[in-house]
Amino acid sequence: MTLAWVLERFQNVHKAGSAWTEICPAHDDQHSSLSISEGDDGKILLKCHAGCSTKAIIDGAGLTWRDLFPGAANN
Repeated sequence: MTLAWVLERFQNVHKAGSAWTEICPAHDDQHSSLSISEGDDGKILLKCHAGCSTKAIIDGAGLTWRDLFPGAANN
């Protein structure tokens, strides 16, 4: 998948420097604690600054692990 494809899965994404911020779908977030970026190798990086696991984030967003890797087929 691409970063653009993953960003489309979220509702209120905002650009923040070289990354994007969003409300974390894994907890009752009030402060856009989720950072979304792309690694040097094209992998999509998800980081909840409140401590949610990547698994909880992808489950909450309706994504799969495969969606975080470049070249994965759209399903």
